[in-house]
Amino acid sequence: MKPDDLPAGDLSFYAVTIGDVPGQRAVFIRRSNPRRGLKRGHIYSLLQDTLQRIDEPIFAFDDWMDLLSIGDEVLVLSQTVFAALFRNQDALTQQVPQWTPDLHEVLPIASAGQDRLKERALRDSRMRARLEAIVRRGHLATVTADTLVEAMSAAGLDAERLISSEGELVLEAEDIAPVLYFLNEDLFTGALTQTSFRADKKAAR
Repeated sequence: MKPDDLPAGDLSFYAVTIGDVPGQRAVFIRRSNPRRGLKRGHIYSLLQDTLQRIDEPIFAFDDWMDLLSIGDEVLVLSQTVFAALFRNQDALTQQVPQWTPDLHEVLPIASAGQDRLKERALRDSRMRARLEAIVRRGHLATVTADTLVEAMSAAGLDAERLISSEGELVLEAEDIAPVLYFLNEDLFTGALTQTSFRADKKAAR
């Protein structure tokens, strides 16, 4: 591919391929834009004593990879990247119904709430990613009921409404997003202003 044939927009990922034999190549995939920080109008320095005009495309690569493909096998180094690249694949979607009962095993959820959670995760990729992260981390297995209630209150959630007298998590449709953010430990409070934030973006809740 010639430089003039490269896409003008940002690139979603890049890959490094090793080997010349079809079907036996090792492909290392990184979900990152290799043009980040290198757009027109910015200065790129090689720390030399003179300025030189660079007309050829410039790419910035790092030493981390997210996926490794060899033949028909894929080694997943980042679950988040794998889900982002293949979120529309049926094989991933088929796992969603199992994540809800997996969560229910360590954190009892009322039956209606389980159904709502599963339906939301099937249609919302962000909620699906958080549900998967919670289940895969397995950190809730050691969290006691008292700790859960205390942490909920500290995060500004109504623990009395969200946890029934039977100790089950009650999830209405509007509760799913904040509860998943909470369970994934994505909520925090600014130490200086005591403002509540979500870790995925710097915006007040």
